[in-house]
Amino acid sequence: MVQKMDESIEKILPNENSVFVKMNSLRLKLTDNCHWNCWWCHNEGTGKRNMKVTRNLDFSDSSFLESLEKLLDFYKIKEVHLTGGEPTLHPEITGIITYFKEKGLRVKITSMGNRGEIIEKIIDAGIDSINFSLHALTLPEMCSTQVERKEQWIDRAHQQLLSNILLAKTRGIRVKINTVVASEADFPRIRQVIDFGIKNNLEIRLLHEVSNLSKSINAVLKLLDEYNAKEVSRTYTYGFSGGTILYNIPNLGNIGFKVLIPVYLESMCSICPARKEGWCGEYFYGIRLENVMGNNNIRLCVHRTAPDTYFKLSEFLETPQADDIKDIIDDEKFELKTRYLITDNEGNRL
Repeated sequence: MVQKMDESIEKILPNENSVFVKMNSLRLKLTDNCHWNCWWCHNEGTGKRNMKVTRNLDFSDSSFLESLEKLLDFYKIKEVHLTGGEPTLHPEITGIITYFKEKGLRVKITSMGNRGEIIEKIIDAGIDSINFSLHALTLPEMCSTQVERKEQWIDRAHQQLLSNILLAKTRGIRVKINTVVASEADFPRIRQVIDFGIKNNLEIRLLHEVSNLSKSINAVLKLLDEYNAKEVSRTYTYGFSGGTILYNIPNLGNIGFKVLIPVYLESMCSICPARKEGWCGEYFYGIRLENVMGNNNIRLCVHRTAPDTYFKLSEFLETPQADDIKDIIDDEKFELKTRYLITDNEGNRL
């Protein structure tokens, strides 16, 4: 069945001037623990937080490390992205960063902050970049992004987050600010974040909200239009759904729009109900590694946990999905590009 593509998604698709880059990154969900509770968080696909179920990755487990190193070598991974939960809450966070740096990998992390001394330690351990999730500057607006968190706690943690951002910037770390735009109602808090980022010479990335793509994408584009932002470039990860459209705001600077476009892994997505029924929001974004009930697993989809999307780490490289991903990464001349076309000549989603 062919579905007409939503007009909002058409606006963020690659154009003739787009740049495609190779996927060379692996996401590791270090922990399910997080002190924040943002209402839109998909928690890397693991659902409601429960540390008895989704556990910390154990870097003292030799069998885990052996399988991890095989995965890194198989895909020629050059970068790891540490996520959670809040990854800085993993008790061995500095050792984990050191482990990957000693292997010559770039290490980046997405965080909503921690105690200043923890941020100092991960910087000293060699972290290459930190993506801080900052969703507001004022307390009322920050409270509006949280579920079941007391105002006094949010205020304290929010001030800590702002301090962490400026600390990392001062220490010479590449800092990006990620902020989610769910609808036009978010414009007041988003403008605050943009002003803060520009004032402190920080990279800013607007993210659309996965569960309501059309409304969110249109809101981001309207906000950029209100700033008279002009598009500079479009960059996408070849064969995967992630991309960034870079804009320039006159007299203020550049701002990125991190987008997800409908690219699918056919060995996983060809008969997926989320795709057929139109409720898939992340498509095929990449490879995630997590620990569930003591088992180290590969997750390829945040929407479904099923035999065609979820695998034991030790067995993953023997699957058709692993081979499909390998073919994309090894496709130096982009010869498989026609397999991952977004639309047909009529603009319909395939």
